[in-house]
Amino acid sequence: MAEQKDYHLDEVAIMAQAKENLMRNKEYSKLYEQWKRLDPRRDFVKIGLLQAKIRRLEQQEFDRLEQQALDDRKSVDGINDVLKSNNPAAYDHWQELLAGMSFLFDMIDFSIADINELLDRNGVGVKLEKFKEIEGARKVCKDMMLTDFDKMPETQQQMWMDESDRLWEHLKERCAVYRRKVDKWEAKHPSNP
Repeated sequence: MAEQKDYHLDEVAIMAQAKENLMRNKEYSKLYEQWKRLDPRRDFVKIGLLQAKIRRLEQQEFDRLEQQALDDRKSVDGINDVLKSNNPAAYDHWQELLAGMSFLFDMIDFSIADINELLDRNGVGVKLEKFKEIEGARKVCKDMMLTDFDKMPETQQQMWMDESDRLWEHLKERCAVYRRKVDKWEAKHPSNP
């Protein structure tokens, strides 16, 4: 069982949900009804046994719901919900970082496509996909980018494409500036053969 301080889970709400779920469970309902009918002065042992079974079922349902809450956090939507309710400023920053990561994934995919085109035009006879690491990275990038992209309304998709194209052009310009600086530095500092 996870502690609230570790994962910021509302354990009281999870336990309430577990009990509510269990009231629709035939085994639990039967045990609970049996327990309510017992006389505490005469049925001490039976009460103890039934309470142990009831607590076991409650703990199992609590653990299931707690794990579900933790698993939900492994999705972007789950993290959105937690941050939005706990800290709106952190949620806004999270959204900015996610957008940045998504654009970076897009830039990686663009760069691989442009490199492949350059290699093909120059008859090198190889594509970056021949390198397993590149192929895996490109697949991850495309999958993550397309998953979110497909969820967007069409107008937001257009904004995304426009911004992504603009960022790609800017990145290529900055890379060209960097390359010129490296060339200039290397001309001043020739390496010894």
